[in-house]
Amino acid sequence: MGNGPMQVDCAPNAGSCGPSETMPLRQDSRTGSVASRDLQASETSRGSGVSSSSPKRSLQISDMTDQELRERFTELEKDMLRMEFVGELALEADSIYGEAIAIPQIARSCKWNRILTVLALKSYVFLIFNIVVQGALIMFIGEAANVMDILAGKVHLCDYAKDMELCPGGPDCEGPGGTQFSHERIYSFDLWSTRNYVRDAFLDLFPEKHAEIMANVDPGEYGLENNTCRLLCTFLFILAEAKELSNILNFFFILILTPTGSMSWVSMKADSEETGLDSLEFTITGMPLGWKLLNFFVVIVPKAFLWYVVMWMGFKFLMETSEIVNLVLGAVAMGFVLDIDEIIFDTMASAPSKLILDRLEAYKFAKPKDGDTPGSATWGAVALLAIPRRLVIAVIMFVLFLARYYHDECTTTADGSMVSHSMHRPEVSSYSLQYFLFGGMPEEEEPFWSMPPR
Repeated sequence: MGNGPMQVDCAPNAGSCGPSETMPLRQDSRTGSVASRDLQASETSRGSGVSSSSPKRSLQISDMTDQELRERFTELEKDMLRMEFVGELALEADSIYGEAIAIPQIARSCKWNRILTVLALKSYVFLIFNIVVQGALIMFIGEAANVMDILAGKVHLCDYAKDMELCPGGPDCEGPGGTQFSHERIYSFDLWSTRNYVRDAFLDLFPEKHAEIMANVDPGEYGLENNTCRLLCTFLFILAEAKELSNILNFFFILILTPTGSMSWVSMKADSEETGLDSLEFTITGMPLGWKLLNFFVVIVPKAFLWYVVMWMGFKFLMETSEIVNLVLGAVAMGFVLDIDEIIFDTMASAPSKLILDRLEAYKFAKPKDGDTPGSATWGAVALLAIPRRLVIAVIMFVLFLARYYHDECTTTADGSMVSHSMHRPEVSSYSLQYFLFGGMPEEEEPFWSMPPR
């Protein structure tokens, strides 16, 4: 056997794997042949009476010349830049989506061994179950926001009472009830609608006392408790869920950048006396074109769609929340929907699947030549490394969602206030899959509420 692990073919229904003569040898990425040579050198030194345990003196920076320091740190900078800009592509090791991509490829590499084939089929069953559960939860949230809240008479929050220091008399100081905000007259929608109901009930019971009731029964106004808290919570929600975008892009780049072909994801450890799974190594390599297309449409497209809908629904839900405590709790709770795939994997995935995904090594790009890697003197590369790219992406996403919210739900008055557009009740009382996927829910022509004129 050579110095590196060999690619293996696992015969169907067989209990052991043998080396394949068609696949090239590769160096062990974790232990490697260096460890074997070191062991041989140690045995040789013991046989010749030379002690292998004698300590070696470390080279101190103070003992190096300036030229040596420059050369060492130049290579150090290049390695760090390679880690950031070259990197590697890995699958999620704790997610149903990662399992649905990896396990079928492991089964294919082992010639569809019975156990691995069953695990591959189970991964697709769990994937479908996860998509149904996540989609159902998102539909329920959409039904609450687009049907139930509107039937209850809720208007969009927009910027009502955005800056209480300017009220009364300033912009955004007039509430949906047509009166000016003050500190003691701001309520959540539930309290505001209840107080309006009580006042309207008195008016219906005692119409002859209309003026007296209007003067003494004050329902207050529906508005924001703290706009800064609302913006902070929505941004933190976007920042927390931006990692899912990274995972989606990782899946996509694995399909695009890995070789297209029937390459094995399984190899045998070199000079190993272990058997079973312990004798094998799992590495992301390439896959046939058909598998890439299947994974794109079955795994990546549903994951990307659900991610976007959760991001928009969660953002809109938080923008429509007026209470400080509910904003903080809502920002945490909305992330639960995107974590369901990890919960399902943790509770339902089999032990062999978890072990394989835990040991699956990332796809590593070929190490570039020195001329292709930014050197230590390239200040542009250093500046690019200093930019928090994921934070920048989160900020861009936040701005885009914020612009969409104000464009879709609000309108601007003559004094610059952002108020809710006229509200129309839906003609249906349920939120079907058609409306969830394509929108276009029918509404009544006449609005049940419009911003009162000044």
